[in-house]
Amino acid sequence: EQELARQVIKPGDNYNDYTTALNAFVKLGAYFQHGEDSYFFDTQEKPYAKVEYKSLNIDPRNALNFALDRYRKNVFNDTYAVVYREESQVKNDLFQMDKNSLRYILSPKRLGDDERKKIYSGIENPNNVLLLEPKSDTFNALNNHDIVRWGQLNLAAFDLKNSTTDPERKRQYERIENDNARYIDDTFRKAGLTFVLVTKNAAGLEFELENMGTAISKTDVFEQLKKNVFPVQRIEEHLINGVETADGKSNWILNQTFLDVKMTYRKTLGFPVILTHTLLIDSIKNLCQSKMIGLRHNRESFCGRYPTYSDSEWNEASIVEPFPDEDVERTFKKPDK
Repeated sequence: EQELARQVIKPGDNYNDYTTALNAFVKLGAYFQHGEDSYFFDTQEKPYAKVEYKSLNIDPRNALNFALDRYRKNVFNDTYAVVYREESQVKNDLFQMDKNSLRYILSPKRLGDDERKKIYSGIENPNNVLLLEPKSDTFNALNNHDIVRWGQLNLAAFDLKNSTTDPERKRQYERIENDNARYIDDTFRKAGLTFVLVTKNAAGLEFELENMGTAISKTDVFEQLKKNVFPVQRIEEHLINGVETADGKSNWILNQTFLDVKMTYRKTLGFPVILTHTLLIDSIKNLCQSKMIGLRHNRESFCGRYPTYSDSEWNEASIVEPFPDEDVERTFKKPDK
């Protein structure tokens, strides 16, 4: 390095410019080698240097899109999840999805309340939309140089791998490709996930962050929500409160069919999210058996007994106030002396 410096640096030159150029040459020069305190050219190409050089021509936007796509598919393991970039894009992506199914939104950064409100404003069945944000409040993949750089290197290595016929070179490029993909995945996993719980009061929408622990995949997040955020017990408590506070003006549960109640849960932000069809059915079954509610249907009505409806019958069954069930009374009637 000193010998090179004596040969190329002139009075007035900046030594830092020289070292920067030399380091760039080592990094990007495919045939320029550095070892044992010497710089030299070799006939053996450096695969990483070639990848580095090619990566300079990869559009950073394509690299970011690649990284966010890996977040959705390889980290969260859901090809249908929506990755937040901006409000209009999220709304458009949600519009393409089944409004009656759960829809996951992955935000690569922590959002503000105004941004969250815009997401939920004007969409169908908003309570079926589950918003997940990074556990780290400083993480922002949309403005992360490292993630973009790893994406560029991965895409460059992928192109080079497919352009060579040398098996050894293919292996070298594939290793670089996989290493940079792993860096991206590990960064998203380290950022973690938190669930944005939507609550509603007189002032409007409020947002609380529910820690998802170590859950990072869709399956693990679903189990966390089912166990700790929206278990059967919470749905039962909400149903009981709906029955107790029902009146002529505000009644979303009594004398409504099961299908109507299910649709109300999907449409009403602030209600518990019904993660599965059976969670709501199980909650109503438990309340019916404990005589907190009754169920009426043309075929058979239940109150204090285990309701046995088919799927189609459940949709038509009405939730009513508790009533005397003759079959229950007959079962527990004391025999005559």
